[in-house]
Amino acid sequence: MCLRLGADVLVRGKWKGARWRDKNGQPIDFLAMLRAAKNGRIDRPIFVERKAGANLALRLVAVRKPEKAAEEARRKARRDAQREGYQVSKGTLEAADWVILLTSLPPDDFSTERLSSTSTVCDSASNSASNV
Repeated sequence: MCLRLGADVLVRGKWKGARWRDKNGQPIDFLAMLRAAKNGRIDRPIFVERKAGANLALRLVAVRKPEKAAEEARRKARRDAQREGYQVSKGTLEAADWVILLTSLPPDDFSTERLSSTSTVCDSASNSASNV
């Protein structure tokens, strides 16, 4: 609804959080895309399949986390799985190495670096707030 009204979005994504499609409507192997990323960065158009209506056109920005942050994310994924009583998937552990963002913001105005630094600031703020 917001996009139809002209608003932009910037949200954190999950590797299994949507039915990812390319410009031709073909499924995307999200993990293969992460594995193939050059220099630990992805910035490309992507489409999200919707139950009704045309696929939603967005921009995918993914940045590999520093090793310490990736280790913490994998540890959290294992801990959450143990707490909930399921086995964490290899794919989830692999995707935990990445910050995955979806946006409608144009790359000319909002570079990969700018978006990933915004995400880092937001993560730091939310982590600080949860520790209060």
